[in-house]
Amino acid sequence: MKKLYRTALSQLLAEHDVKAIFCKLLTKNEDSGRHGIVVPVDAYRIMPSFKNKGSGSQFELTCLYTFWTNNKGQQTQIRLRYKHFHQPTHSHAERRLTNFRSKALDNSVPNDLFVLGRTTKGYVAHFVPPNNQIYNILIRELGLEALTPGSFVVDAEWDPTDSFEIFSELRDLLRKYDQFEPCFYPTINPAPEGVGATYEKLLGIRRNNSPMADFKGIEIKCYKLREGLQPYDQDLFLKEPTWMSSGAKAHGRRIIEKFGYEDELGRRGLKVRVRAKPNAQGLYLWVDKTAKTINIMHANDRIGFWRYETIEKRLLDKHRFVAFIGAERRETGAFEEFHYKSLIFCSDPSLDAFAKLVKNNFIWIELRMHLNGRNQVRNHGTQFRINDSKLPDLFAVNQKLR
Repeated sequence: MKKLYRTALSQLLAEHDVKAIFCKLLTKNEDSGRHGIVVPVDAYRIMPSFKNKGSGSQFELTCLYTFWTNNKGQQTQIRLRYKHFHQPTHSHAERRLTNFRSKALDNSVPNDLFVLGRTTKGYVAHFVPPNNQIYNILIRELGLEALTPGSFVVDAEWDPTDSFEIFSELRDLLRKYDQFEPCFYPTINPAPEGVGATYEKLLGIRRNNSPMADFKGIEIKCYKLREGLQPYDQDLFLKEPTWMSSGAKAHGRRIIEKFGYEDELGRRGLKVRVRAKPNAQGLYLWVDKTAKTINIMHANDRIGFWRYETIEKRLLDKHRFVAFIGAERRETGAFEEFHYKSLIFCSDPSLDAFAKLVKNNFIWIELRMHLNGRNQVRNHGTQFRINDSKLPDLFAVNQKLR
């Protein structure tokens, strides 16, 4: 898993001070003109942002100045159009880069490689077809040997020494993924977590609540594919805060009694989401950059907290490497079946990104506790969760490998 020098890509981008990269194997539907190149959600964060996205409208940014190098090695500065499409007849938006003014893309075939680098002053782009002498080297260095059209690599914190080559544990996971028949598998669990439980059974992993990653150091996260952004929440990890008074159970009873409510079973409980924005109980999360803590607050009172180093350890224990498996679903009577169709590998979680996502309400906690009949605290653990449309933002590196 050690990092190696990627001489081909670093040399390709050597003339410019590149800070982030987006590399993609093109599909047959991409060209230099009106259709352009589809930009995946994972790459949005290294692109210019749109301020006025809305349904029924197309928004275009025409100031993406780019040094463009075509397949003949010719370099010119062009003004690409970065477009946001949202048609009323579609349930999702799409973003594309267009206006390349080069016939090279019009004559491209699936698996031509597109490389985009973000610099301190703009962007630099390269078109590398399979007959280019460095093509195979780049493909290996980017971990895209499967040559799946539409596969990509995004690195929001790129360094010339970074490597995306497939290490042995990831290669084992990809080998297992490729061995599964491309068909629908009946769920082993009718609950929402069935999509993950079914895939873990296929991998031979027993269901568990271990704080460590699932498969040889790689955490497995499964979700149901839909058009556009998936509206599903993802579990990150369980971690109790450090309570402000001694005795976690005693403090748990006090906050249940103070902020709780009567649940459907007539028990005093506190099963709520807590975000940066105050909830109905007045509880909210506050990121203190100076003290390097994430705090549970009520008004100006701190109820509990996590230190940055605690969060970082949990992230690295559970999410240093994560494989997100996308599954198409269909209903068969009262049950579901899943066809596992995509794999995105993410690495290098960022603590700064985590704090930013908390501040913007995209990461939150769920308190899950109640008092039983003997007035004892039953706590199912404080769960950190994330809006999965923001999952790519948590990691520096995203690789769509299948």
